[in-house]
Amino acid sequence: MANNAEKIREIFEQRMVLVGKISQLNAAQLKTTQQLSGTQLDIQRHADSDDQPAAGEKLAETKALEAQLISRMNDCEEQRLVLEQQVAKLDRKLEAL
Repeated sequence: MANNAEKIREIFEQRMVLVGKISQLNAAQLKTTQQLSGTQLDIQRHADSDDQPAAGEKLAETKALEAQLISRMNDCEEQRLVLEQQVAKLDRKLEAL
């Protein structure tokens, strides 16, 4: 019984570390989503600008930033999914004990 208690404690410790990492990724993804929303507003503003030469340059820069933010969001999502699978694996171990 003591052996099971030790295993359970270890699994819960591992699980808490993973949940903390998931939380950090969620926060990063939220921040990136907010930045992306602002960037998309900037894209619209530059596209609607009457000063086409300056707006065209700014539009290209802003679209490049948009692509970086989307990539960052996708990376967070992929990492989060991997961590969630690891949590599920630990949960299955707990159920087996």
